[in-house]
Amino acid sequence: MVLVSGGSKCGKTSLIHRCAHWLKDHPPAGHQVGITNLTRDDAKGASIDVRMRDVWKRLLHELRFSGIFERHELDLLSEQIDEPPVQAYDTLSRLLRPKSWILVLLLPQSSVAEELVRFGHLAAEPNLLFFTETSYEGVARDGVRLLSPDAPPLWLSVGTLDVEDGWAYLSHFVADGSSPAVTEETMRKVVQERNLGVQPMTVTGLQRLMRGMWQYAVEHGKTDLTFEDFMTYAYRTAEY
Repeated sequence: MVLVSGGSKCGKTSLIHRCAHWLKDHPPAGHQVGITNLTRDDAKGASIDVRMRDVWKRLLHELRFSGIFERHELDLLSEQIDEPPVQAYDTLSRLLRPKSWILVLLLPQSSVAEELVRFGHLAAEPNLLFFTETSYEGVARDGVRLLSPDAPPLWLSVGTLDVEDGWAYLSHFVADGSSPAVTEETMRKVVQERNLGVQPMTVTGLQRLMRGMWQYAVEHGKTDLTFEDFMTYAYRTAEY
């Protein structure tokens, strides 16, 4: 299992999708990778048992359209609906192995360590890879501690941006000259000033800011954006 933790709007979900699709494009030799998005939380606030059963039901629905399994195999998986999760996912794993398929499951966000632990043990089955996230560092820490050493997850912690991260992100978009010019010095200063406030810069915040700045540049006929332009826009929109 891969567990991603971090505050709200810091890019946890984006990171999970990037990792999953990287694996799909670079599968282990002789294997294919299928991604099933189960992040929609239809059982929010329910018990862990109800939430895990809801995930299994939605997984069964998605697998019917995946093209991985034959009809009789789908029927066998459907029969696991009332069985313990460990048996259901064991059956899924056993069906995947001879097909050389790896199934990547993107799970709903967790807010309690016990849920992470229970999914983490299921992810120990061969040919299954779970991605999940939590906004609570304490929950992530407890989940990792309880899972180790039997089924240790890979824990990725996402935080706010450092001063050099703004330019690392933006340089990919302004290099071809199709966007208004912004210097590295300006971006470092923008992120540095933002991080002095009560809401440090996250990747989502940076994306939202730059969308607004491109529109600002169009409206004012600017081909170069200075730090003063960022301040003018920020005060206008109460971003800082």
